[in-house]
Amino acid sequence: MNSYRERTNNGYQVYISKQKGMDSMKIIDTHCDALLKLQLAKRGLPYGKLPLSFQHAAELETNLARLQQGSYMAQFFAIFIEPDVPSDEKWQHALEQIDMFHTEILDKHPEMKHMKSWEDFDRLQPGEIGAVLALEGADAFGNDFVKLRQLYREGILYMGMSWNNANLCADGAGEPRGGGLTELGKEVVNMNNANQVYTDVSHSTVKGFWDILELSDYPFASHANARAICDHPRNLYDEQIKAMFAKNGLIHLVYNPPFIKKGQRPSNDR
Repeated sequence: MNSYRERTNNGYQVYISKQKGMDSMKIIDTHCDALLKLQLAKRGLPYGKLPLSFQHAAELETNLARLQQGSYMAQFFAIFIEPDVPSDEKWQHALEQIDMFHTEILDKHPEMKHMKSWEDFDRLQPGEIGAVLALEGADAFGNDFVKLRQLYREGILYMGMSWNNANLCADGAGEPRGGGLTELGKEVVNMNNANQVYTDVSHSTVKGFWDILELSDYPFASHANARAICDHPRNLYDEQIKAMFAKNGLIHLVYNPPFIKKGQRPSNDR
């Protein structure tokens, strides 16, 4: 498959691929919560039945049937730890979600191909869908670089420094003090650069955004919209969007209603 990446006017990333002499557009979705939902179902909450099937479970906004129907090229699966999980249990929760990625998504569905490098996008064959791990928030590894290096080996290709809460690396978009990266967070961004891992600004504070943009070789927004259109703390100001594009950063849109129009009720996905 010969392909090239194109950024549209709204920042949405697609791949235009030539297969068997025909042009086709392939979508890359850079964020979903399927791993968390699969983990919660295995633990018996909140769905009350075991387990959810990645193949067609309606409770999963992202499942195999929907990916195939949409002609997806690749899906990123976020490892996300709920803020109320005790600190000494966060790593175990991350490992459980990684295990679900392998046992429930890859092992049971040969169409899903684990991609651990950006070059793997060009190795996908017709009928295959890339499956990529990502980390939403540094809470999973705390300040333990052994754990962080293990996540790199598992193939995470982007990392958000925070969710909405604060952690050891950065304040999140919901933290009232609005701080940026800590010294630990800056060191992690440099490690991301060394491993060709994108640093995600989607849940960053405004200060955190500019800290990341200054340091990151690969700035990225996995799910964020324009604040000029919808004034939500998770959306980006025009100057932030322009600065991202000036540094070849990619911005992927989020279709959760509160990020599109103020006053809308959220969907089941975050």
